[in-house]
Amino acid sequence: MQINRRDAVKAFLSGVAASSLAPIGTAQAAAILGGDRTITLDNGFRAHCVPNTSGYVAATLVLRSKEISNNGLAHICEHTSCSGAAGAMSAAEVAALYKACVQEGNASTEAGALQWHASFLPQHLPNVMGLFAAISLDQKFDLDTVKAQARVVLEELYLDKYTPDKIAQLKFDRALLGEFHPYAKDTMEEEIARCKVPPAELAAQLRDFAAAVRLPANMDLFLAGAIEPGAVAKLAQEHFGKCPFAEGPRLEIPQVAVTCAYKSLNEASHELERPMTDLRIAWNTGVCVGSAEARVLSAMSEYSSTALFDDLREKDGDTYHPRRATSPTPAAASSRSGSRAARIPSGPRKRYSTSSTR
Repeated sequence: MQINRRDAVKAFLSGVAASSLAPIGTAQAAAILGGDRTITLDNGFRAHCVPNTSGYVAATLVLRSKEISNNGLAHICEHTSCSGAAGAMSAAEVAALYKACVQEGNASTEAGALQWHASFLPQHLPNVMGLFAAISLDQKFDLDTVKAQARVVLEELYLDKYTPDKIAQLKFDRALLGEFHPYAKDTMEEEIARCKVPPAELAAQLRDFAAAVRLPANMDLFLAGAIEPGAVAKLAQEHFGKCPFAEGPRLEIPQVAVTCAYKSLNEASHELERPMTDLRIAWNTGVCVGSAEARVLSAMSEYSSTALFDDLREKDGDTYHPRRATSPTPAAASSRSGSRAARIPSGPRKRYSTSSTR
């Protein structure tokens, strides 16, 4: 079983809340050798380390807040953070630092959380830590960046809005999570309207939003790779420790019950033509991101993907690329299996379910 660097961070993130690791102060961190470690600064900021000898580093910074809703501000803030002025750096300097130090990086938004991801060589850790601190705690929202990125987000939203299978996907999510769950809300029109706000007014709204979520005690940095916890502690203090203590309420994410009943959903596809079929099976496991079983579930998902491939492609030739994924969240860990095939009659469909759950 192969797991890429991003998956390694996901597995660690999914289990860290259930870990028995005790937080340690910056003064203690330098004396600690090996193993998973959590470092907590006086302002509440936390850094979680998984040292190894991979010769590489994968990082995820998570900011959780009730203020991060689907009203469009967090989404635009996500985009400006990768291209706008921050800290003492101009927009051009931020872009140059990304290109020089980060091999693979992006940001994402969901209800209640903003996340930044990066993978890089170990010698770039000081620069990446400084970059993460600047874009998460001290964005400037310069007018040119806000104007450009609002257009980019609007384009992204229109692509999503007019995706032919969007209605089918929304029905699928609501069946899995519940009609009124934060992860299943359709806020497309509100986000589109936000992107059309005049740039100067939008920049002011973004500054107010950033001030409301400047909450170090609501932030967690996850690092896996060729790192030394003592060095991470010093860098965290240098870059994130300058911000005073601040903490705010997190968005309450309702926990989704275990799936106990089968519900069939059928929608016509505007992307696939006969004889192609897209089959998806999903269920809630009752395991959340903070559960002790979250890591095990992620590993099982990798194993069952291999089983699906062996059974449905290599053995029977029923589909080209069967897949299985598990996504632990504060609400639930939903296991999803899917495949596109030229034919999925009842026999292969039954074997698909068996291979997914065995």
